[in-house]
Amino acid sequence: MEKRILFLCAGNTCRSPMAEALFRQMLGQAGLAGHFTVASAGLSAFRGDEAAPGAAEAMRERGLDLSAHRSRPLSGTLAAETEWAVTMTQAQKDLILKACHGAKQVVSLGEFAGSDIEDPYGGDAQNYRFCAEKIEGALGKFLARLREEEK
Repeated sequence: MEKRILFLCAGNTCRSPMAEALFRQMLGQAGLAGHFTVASAGLSAFRGDEAAPGAAEAMRERGLDLSAHRSRPLSGTLAAETEWAVTMTQAQKDLILKACHGAKQVVSLGEFAGSDIEDPYGGDAQNYRFCAEKIEGALGKFLARLREEEK
């Protein structure tokens, strides 16, 4: 049975779509693509926004395409279908723990990065590259945790 992982940030246009794309790539490279369903949403997202241009460019540089991404807000139904809710900051994790009781596991990606994954929105290309690198490093540690729990 596939486990559902939901990446969450504020607007679902920068960090969570980058995490979603990067994690899908990691799962494919690890031969685990069929074990997990990966998605993203935003805590205060509008429905239908495209990925931020800086996020799209940072992913293009890694061979990933965010052109089909459209933002969506977190819903109770979505949370209830989620095995792992992965936020970008501790404050977002705290909010999810208080407001959404559907997800079975809630973690902050910042826990794996050593600090919160700050929002690059409005920053220059280097801000988005740095954010993508931080997300990628944290996702490697998150994947290791998932593999350990599967044993």
